[in-house]
Amino acid sequence: MQFRTSGYSPVELLINQTNKYFQQSQSQSRPIVQFHDLFKEVEFTPQLIFSAIAAKYEFDRLFNAAVTMERRRESERGPSAIIQTQQGSKLEITNLTRYDHPLIWKAQTINLKLETDKRSSKLVALAQINNEIGDDGQPQYRKLGTVSPQSMEEYGLKPGTQASSASLVEFTPELSRGQTKLMFQQAYQFAQAFRAGIPEHERLSASAAAWSVGAARQDELVVTSSAPNQPITVENLRSWWRTADKLGKPEAYKQRIAQIASEFKAGGQLSPQAIEAMQKETVSRIAQIAHKIVSALGQPESDGTTRVQGKIYDVCFHPERKNWAVAHKNGDVILAVQSGQVQINKVTPEILQDFENANSKLDEVLETKKQAAGLQR
Repeated sequence: MQFRTSGYSPVELLINQTNKYFQQSQSQSRPIVQFHDLFKEVEFTPQLIFSAIAAKYEFDRLFNAAVTMERRRESERGPSAIIQTQQGSKLEITNLTRYDHPLIWKAQTINLKLETDKRSSKLVALAQINNEIGDDGQPQYRKLGTVSPQSMEEYGLKPGTQASSASLVEFTPELSRGQTKLMFQQAYQFAQAFRAGIPEHERLSASAAAWSVGAARQDELVVTSSAPNQPITVENLRSWWRTADKLGKPEAYKQRIAQIASEFKAGGQLSPQAIEAMQKETVSRIAQIAHKIVSALGQPESDGTTRVQGKIYDVCFHPERKNWAVAHKNGDVILAVQSGQVQINKVTPEILQDFENANSKLDEVLETKKQAAGLQR
């Protein structure tokens, strides 16, 4: 950055001198890999790396939501309408005042058609409200507003989508600068809470795990192959809530899961973001239990690997190489960390339940040993 001058006044001479310092101290973008030595030889467990992945996902989700909201604030004017279809989907229609449909403010029944606006390329909702009929005797459709990007992504909306007998739920006010500021604050508060929740003695290891996750390219970080196509059930959502609780998620987060479950039971659809969050927390919980099992029952082998062989799954961990894996007895790898890369494959609610059962049995064994040790003293 430089300030331009054209004269020789005392102020301009000072500006010229200041420009020299700016030139000598330019900020430069440098690759994150140069900080590798900060965490050289710092050990971290697989659970820490999965926790870091989950934290990065949540921070990115909050921060990206704030960025999206700020962009919406700049492009959307006036209130929005929340319209619920007969299937329970709640669509947000924005820019109502721009299109100025005369009947929206007293809408009773709404029929919708979605099409692409030729000028802006945005998805526009056309609405027949209160069964309005045109001069030609046909249903009168008028442009109502633009479909919010969130609704498009959540419900997979495309040009040509139609909805009959929808209802107006509510109007929401125009986004304010204060709302977007609060969203950014929530992202930073999450990061601060994540750090505060790490025990003091684990912070260096957790920082190393977080650096490893942050420095990896996204395609290196997680390789997820498709799990068997199983329909999501209400019980899956209950399991998600229990998993979030065991991972120590805040009450507001668990309340959001409960809200998603209620909407799902009412006929709503699960968004891709919700499915991804549920998957990542399932992975983190399995990693947490697997590390506990290895720590309690692992048997060291000659190559430095600590291994636990169960009836259904094998778990192994190499502390020096920081390699870690959970595999089915048939050889299928479920979770793995190798050379700083994470592989997630075929993680299902059934596998999580298997690990929860193993965790309960391990707690019983450890409690029995603890009581026996107490009796021997």
